[in-house]
Amino acid sequence: MAPLAHTLALLAMTLATAAIDEERMDMAPNSFDDQYRGCGPAMTAALPALNRSEFQDNPVFAQAWLKAVAEWQRKGSPVSPLSSSAQAIAVMAYSMKYVYRPFNDAVREAGSSPQEYRDNFHFKTLHFLLTQALVKLREDQNAQCRNVFRGVRDVCFMARRGQRVRFGHFTSTSLSMMSPDAMGQTQYSRWERPFGPLPPWRPRPGHHSTGSGHRDPLSHKATNITAVTVATVANIITKTP
Repeated sequence: MAPLAHTLALLAMTLATAAIDEERMDMAPNSFDDQYRGCGPAMTAALPALNRSEFQDNPVFAQAWLKAVAEWQRKGSPVSPLSSSAQAIAVMAYSMKYVYRPFNDAVREAGSSPQEYRDNFHFKTLHFLLTQALVKLREDQNAQCRNVFRGVRDVCFMARRGQRVRFGHFTSTSLSMMSPDAMGQTQYSRWERPFGPLPPWRPRPGHHSTGSGHRDPLSHKATNITAVTVATVANIITKTP
């Protein structure tokens, strides 16, 4: 290689490496982690009033919900295999580009204190409905575990071999590491999840995941994973205990 070309190649590699952020994984202690055991019926009864309140307090959620309703209706208002239209709309909303990032940012901090959840977490409706939807999907698949993959750009998730960690939020994954949206990513994660694929009417979530249409499972934010291998090229492979 000519000296100038060699220098430019090294410079490009240096800039690419410098652009990757390292994020050390832990148990995400501030993440809101409620499974609503014992209070599901009460939360369901409170949803209409809670939804109206959050429409006023959270314009991001309101916009995303309305767009999700329109898209859900355009697809024929499907529900199966979920339990309610509200769950279906919640899955639709999360799968679209409008709300997943601010929602996950809020989820990561909402468990820091009861006051934080009560006063500052204005995604209570979406969190409850997504959690309930995942419970239904798990039941529908008989808690069958699947190997799933997720590719990310410009972030290197760091964990020690055997360390128990959590992502601290909801995330989409793909059943295939070779899905088009996964190709060329900086880092892949692999873990086993007991949740089944989401319904075929869910939008293709390529804007924020390695999605491959309805074969893209959605994992609950509270998932514990154990790092079993940290390989080269910022490649972390993870697995549930």
